[in-house]
Amino acid sequence: MKKNIALLSFTLLIGCSGNKDETPKEQIAEVKLDTLVIGNSIYKTQDLADTNYTFPDLIAPADTDNVNIINFKEHVSRSADSLFLSCDNGKTIKLVNNRAQDDGYVLFNFMDLNKDINYYVITRLRVESRDFILVNKKNGEPLETIAYPIASPNNKYFVCGNCDLIAAFETNGLAVYKKNKNNYELAALRELADWGPDKLMWKNDTTLIVRALKKLTDETTTPFYKALYIK
Repeated sequence: MKKNIALLSFTLLIGCSGNKDETPKEQIAEVKLDTLVIGNSIYKTQDLADTNYTFPDLIAPADTDNVNIINFKEHVSRSADSLFLSCDNGKTIKLVNNRAQDDGYVLFNFMDLNKDINYYVITRLRVESRDFILVNKKNGEPLETIAYPIASPNNKYFVCGNCDLIAAFETNGLAVYKKNKNNYELAALRELADWGPDKLMWKNDTTLIVRALKKLTDETTTPFYKALYIK
């Protein structure tokens, strides 16, 4: 996978006749939202002035997966360049490294079992890029995605966001996945040009808070915050 939010309108009603109460009625502010097209879906977005958010600490990709495998040794094992994942239906998924120094070079490192969505998370390292393979622990069905999955509180969705504005070797964008029975399916993917999602967190089941980086020059970025409403 390659490099691939308020106008405030106020209505002020004031009584003008007789001895009626001339106290202005409460001002009503209407927030108008922008939209962001991701794939075939249109999501409402809003720029945020508040920057006081605590984003979850995600597991950082590592050069080796020895420790991660030990943490899930009942389900995950490795023999040299072969990674084995055990599924609930009895299936075993095997991922094999290719260390050839050419375009076929790929290393699979086990990262985590994301219990929110019940998927194994594997990083796939190529010569100049990295993406992720997710494997359904229940049935072994795989997904390819751009970053670590972050599930909504109700687990109906998960999102992946990757920011690669400077090097531009990886997909810089957002991916939204929606649960369909026992599997998650890609609902929308959007590659972005001038900004990228640096950190993500769910405020509730349908509101995603994004700490984004905007590209200023070929070497510098500046942060800003967005709310993305996923329904």
